[in-house]
Amino acid sequence: MTDFLAYVDESARPGRYLMCSVLVDPARAGTLRRHVKQLLLPGQSRLHFSKEGARHRRQIASALVELEVDVSIFVCRAELGRSEADMRRLCLAAIVSDLQSRGEPVSLILESRHHQDPEDCPVIASARRRQPPLSYEHVDGDHEPLLWFPDSFAWLWGAGGEWQRRIASAVNSVTEVG
Repeated sequence: MTDFLAYVDESARPGRYLMCSVLVDPARAGTLRRHVKQLLLPGQSRLHFSKEGARHRRQIASALVELEVDVSIFVCRAELGRSEADMRRLCLAAIVSDLQSRGEPVSLILESRHHQDPEDCPVIASARRRQPPLSYEHVDGDHEPLLWFPDSFAWLWGAGGEWQRRIASAVNSVTEVG
């Protein structure tokens, strides 16, 4: 059996930190990449939701919902003494646990934060069980269009209001951690 692919990115907001996991059947990965690349505006090399204009955000949100992917949001609230790094660790551990609870092998693909990537390794090692298999790697978002999914969903959910309502039907679960 081919591993499911789980693409993960985050969105930091005042008072909370969100991570989004988008689970993709590898048989659909190529088609989904083509669809998301079609959302690029002329001259764009990638989508980065925080840099998109409101009109394009609405267009992207509508298109993402139609693609029917498995979206899970993990939210950690800032508490006294809890750093952004602490919130990331809590969300990432919850994502690993959630992915393995599904009972299928999975490859976890995290958007690279370059020099901070090694900080994720002990978190994943601590949260990961022996079975089912879970592998992981950090990948540059410029080179993997499927990382644009969690970037977009995390931003939209974190923005709340109209943005959250636009994607609510596509979000399978929201988990408060920590």
